[in-house]
This record gives sequence, structure tokens and C-alpha cells, in this order.
Amino acid sequence: MRRRLGTLWRWATPDPEVSLENQFFQGLCVLGGLVAIFLVIPVNFYQHLDPWVNRIVLLFGVVALGLGWEARRGRYHKKALLLAFVACLDILWFPNGGSQGSIGLYYVIAALLLVLFHGGAFRWVGLGLLVANIVALHLAEAARPSLAVPFKSSVDRYLDLLTGYPISLLMSALILWVILGGFNRERARSRASLEALAESQARMKAIFDSTADFIWSVDAQAFRLLTFNSGLRDYFRDKRGLELRTGMPQEELFPPGEHAAFWVEAYRRALREGTYSAEYETSTRSHTMVITFNVLEHAGRSFGISAFGRDITENKRLERERKELEDQLRQVEKLESLGSLAGGVAHDMNNVLSAVMGLASTHGLRAEPGSTLARDMETVARACQRGGILVRGLLDFARKGLAEERALDLNALVREEVTLLERTTLQRVRLVVDLAEDLKPMVGDAAALTHALMNLCVNAVDAMPEGGTLTLRTWNGPEGALLLEVEDTGCGMPREVLDKALDPFFTTKPQGKGTGLGLSIVFATVKAHGGRLELHSEPGRGTRIRMLFPPLAANSREQEPEPPAALRAVCAPLHILVVDDDELIREAVVSVLDYLGHTTTVAAGGEEALAHLRAGLRPDKVILDMNMPGLDGAGTLAGLRGLAPTLPVILATGRLDQRAVAMADADPWVTLLAKPFRIDSLHNLLAQPGAEPSPDGSTALPEPEPA
Repeated sequence: MRRRLGTLWRWATPDPEVSLENQFFQGLCVLGGLVAIFLVIPVNFYQHLDPWVNRIVLLFGVVALGLGWEARRGRYHKKALLLAFVACLDILWFPNGGSQGSIGLYYVIAALLLVLFHGGAFRWVGLGLLVANIVALHLAEAARPSLAVPFKSSVDRYLDLLTGYPISLLMSALILWVILGGFNRERARSRASLEALAESQARMKAIFDSTADFIWSVDAQAFRLLTFNSGLRDYFRDKRGLELRTGMPQEELFPPGEHAAFWVEAYRRALREGTYSAEYETSTRSHTMVITFNVLEHAGRSFGISAFGRDITENKRLERERKELEDQLRQVEKLESLGSLAGGVAHDMNNVLSAVMGLASTHGLRAEPGSTLARDMETVARACQRGGILVRGLLDFARKGLAEERALDLNALVREEVTLLERTTLQRVRLVVDLAEDLKPMVGDAAALTHALMNLCVNAVDAMPEGGTLTLRTWNGPEGALLLEVEDTGCGMPREVLDKALDPFFTTKPQGKGTGLGLSIVFATVKAHGGRLELHSEPGRGTRIRMLFPPLAANSREQEPEPPAALRAVCAPLHILVVDDDELIREAVVSVLDYLGHTTTVAAGGEEALAHLRAGLRPDKVILDMNMPGLDGAGTLAGLRGLAPTLPVILATGRLDQRAVAMADADPWVTLLAKPFRIDSLHNLLAQPGAEPSPDGSTALPEPEPA
């Protein structure tokens, strides 16, 4: 029973989540229905009224409770309640004694419903109609008194009056209770809302002040400061010595000459165009900010402008660095493309130089020793060697580490560079060469060292546009170290430039005049040789770069000089398989081998060479080109090993890279021959053990033919 009463109470109690007016309507529907059913009907029984009067009251009670149920579901039929109540009163007017009864008191409640739940013109029209309705009832009763059913006794009339007043008062008290309860709940809700608003404002202020960005607002008329966060307050306090306060005009924030006009125009633009962003640079040009302006509006009226400022100085710097890195990446891609191009150029040029050198060496041997032809052919051979060195220099752009390591004379490298400089860039620069005569040998990559020395000399010449002195110096240092020094009398470098001189892509030259890789390549080359680089420079006093290299190891052999062309090595006549995709090389090598007394079989590629061996060819040795289209040297060598595991192979390549060296180290029957090559170099490799002599017996290098 208690649970049912609790359920009924919860159903009858107005929902606190709805507005006060709707709470009152909901409660009034429920209370009006309950009073009509449980109070008015019993009183009517005591008054001995006709049964159909109670039916009308019961019908109204059911309608009122139904409207209350609808209100609980969010549907408020306020006009329906008013019309049902007035219709019920009009029907009960005459059967309830007319103006002699208490029915007229209930029209006050109808007027109250009209005033509370309706507004505007409907309220006043409704009140007029309600008054007219009451007047009409009185007129009808006065015209025909018989319409009003009199009470059966004076006791019934007094009972009607005695119950009418309490019921009206009870309804008023209940309505007042609903109103007061609604007011209390509304006040509690308002208090909770205010507390939630205060908490929300505290949270927003904490967020507002915790950001490093600047946030503020100004009014829409004079652009006076309204609100600001701690970031903006601290900035003005620390940078300008100004304490911000609400209401400050723009003239105090930004004195004349400090961009005050910018801000005024920015606020005006926001009022004209709405939200927009703009960049702002401080008067000292030390910071750049992006400012976003928004118009503050309420009820269609603009009352202020808010601004959000973010310092993008660091972002700008990172953007510049990103662009520089992208430029450097494009430069690296260009250099990688140049390296790939250099590899192809080196292969083709070495083929050409090999053909020229081979034929020049052959004709030089055929000529009379000391003759003009012999000297000319020797010059051509040396020119081809020099061309090979220059071609290998192209590969330095793409090389990682040292391409080859051998014992070498550092003084000889310096002299070659001096020869090159004398022919090119030394018209305005005086060259001083100071080379130690007893300089010890070292192990290194001659091409890489030549390229590094060339970079240093070019930088030195560029640093002396008005002329000066370039000094190249070598000497033996402590603990056997070798020192190479390049010194100029140019403009020199300040400390901030000197600190970045070895950084990749750092250059002080104009756009398009340098890559910024010169000193980086020099540094990498010295490090690859196990050495150390020392850099000294002062503005106006020139630059001195010193490279220290370790000496030749005790177990290393110095580079043996190339044998002269007149060397007579003994070599049996052999059958040589020549494998090269370049027809020029094949013809030149066949001519050289024919002069040396060997027979040849030629193949234009790896597939053709393997086909010869599968067909039964058994050569004494193979001269194999490393770089060929289709089946290259490595693939051809693998196929040869499947058919002839111990067949000696001379691997000819214009680029002695790690791949070729690894192939030679892995196979004892493989030797390397660098392009371009002289006839005596090829003859010495053919004379090395590795194949049984032919039945014809051994032969020496042929004597030169008479001129």
C-alpha cells in the first residue's frame, strides 16, 4: 500500500525539470481532478442534487487528470483545461442554484487560469469573454428565474455556501503551495546554476590564464580594453612596464608610432567583415604574431571584439629551416643524379680511353725507340691515363668511403694539382710550393685526396678576388704523421662562420656559386683516411687548413712504379675470350692481343660468352667487362664458375668500387684491371700464373717493328 501511495505521489508531484509555469499547470490539473472527484461529488450527495450533476463533475475530474497525464509527458493543453473548466461551470450554474449558490466563486479560478497561463491579446479577450459569460448567465437567470433550480431546503443552500468557500480556499491554498514549491525549486535551481556558472567561469579563467597565447577583448565603440589574460598582462608588464586595467584606451596601450593605427583599423575591419586573421610584427621586429579577431554579438547587436594572438616567431624560424632543408635535399638529389650520371659517363669514357690507350701503347711499341712516333704514342698513353684520373674524380660526388686504398706519394698528388692550377686559376694568385723531400709514403685513395685538395685550392682562390698568395706545404710530423697544409692570404672567416664551415651545405657564397659541400667532403675524406683536420682563420688574415694523415703501416708495401713499356715479360701464347658490350673495346683489345701473340674469341655480352663455353670452347683466360647491359660481369662470372670453376678471369672495370674488389677477394682466379689500361699492364696480368702454356711454347713481348 505504501508503495502504491508513493507511486501516486510521484505521479501527482510536478516534475522539477520543467519550468515553473508548466509545473503549476501540471499540479493544478492533478489537484483539480482529485478535488472534483473526491470532494465535490460527496458534497453534492449531501445536497441532494440530481445524479447527472455529479456525472458532469466526474467527467471534468477525468478530463483534468487526463490533461495532467499529458502534461507529465510534455504536452501542455492549457486552453483545453480552461475551456473544460468554464464549460463545466456554465453547465452546473442553473442546476446548482444559479446566482444563489457558490458556483460563481469558481469563475475566479477560471480567471486565474486565464491570467497565469495565457498572455497577450488572448488574455484580455478571454477575460472579456469570461465576464460576458457571467453577465449572460445572470441576465438569463433574471429573465427566466425558473431556469435556476432552487435548493430543496435552506440547509442545502447553507451547506452549498459553507462548502463552496472552503473548497475555493482549499484550491487557492493548494495552488499557492504549488506556486511556492515551484518558486523554491526555481530558486534552488538558480542557485545551483549560479554556482555552476561560477565554477565554469573559474575553469575558463584558469584555462584563459594558463595558455602562453594572448587573449583579450575590447568594446565595439571606442575599442577600450574589456578583458585580458595573464599572458597579455605579463607581456605588457615585462616588455613595456605597463600595468593593464579594464577600460584602457588604445592610446595608452600603444603610444603614437607604435602601431596603434594597426589595431584600430584591425578592430574596424572585424566589425565590417567578421572573423579574420592577420600577422603582426612587434615594433622591435623581434616577434611575429598571428592575430584572430572575432565579433562579440548578443541579440543581433555587436558589443565587442575578441582577439586571440599566438607568437609564431619559432614557427617562422622552423619554416625557414624546413625550406632550407628542402633546398638541401633537392641539392642532394641533384648530386645523387650527378653521381649516377658520373657512373655512366665514367664507364663510357673509360671504354673510349681504354681503346685509345691500348692502340697507342701497341703502336708505340711497334715504333722505333726514341722516334717521334714512339714519343707521340707515349704522350697519348699518358693523356689517356690523366683522362682516367679525371673521370674517376667525377665519382667522388657519389662515393661513400674510399674507393681504393694503396700506397702513394702525397707530394706527387700536390704536384699534379699544381700543374692543373697553373693552367686554370692562378693568373691572379701567386703560388708557393714547399714540399718535404723526405716525405714518407701513406696509404689512401689518390682520387679522393686529389678531389679534396682541389676543393681547398678553389676555395682559397675564391677568397682572394684581388690577388694574394696560395701556399701548399707538406712535412713529416711527430710520431710519423704526414701533414698537408693549404694556406691563403684571403679575406678569412669570422668566428660565427668558422664554427659552421664544416657543416654540410653551409656556404657564404652567393646563390648558385657554391653547394656548401666542399669543406664537408674534405673533412669526410680526411676522416676516411684516419686523419685529422685543423682549421684556422681570422678576418683579414687569411685561412690555414692543415690535414694530418697516419703514416704507411710497417706491413704495407709502397706502390711499385708502373713498369715501363719496354718491359720484357715472358708469356706463353694463350687463347683469350674477350667479353665486352662495346665494339670499340673489343676491336682494340683484339688488336692488342694479336700484337702480343695471342688468339682471341669475342663475345658481345655475358649470354654469348656462356654460350661459347657450353658449345665446347675452352679458353686459357677470359677478359670480362664488369658493366654490361643484360647479364653483367657479376652474373657472367657466376655462370663461368658453373662451367669452368678454375678458369682465370681478368675483370676489367672503369670503377674499382667495393663490389669489384669483393669479387676479386672472394675468387682466387679473378684479378682486376682498371680502365683505361696500358698494353704492358695487360701483358703482365696475362703472364701471371693461372693457365698452362699452349703447346707452341712461351714467347716474349714482341720486338718493335722498324719505323
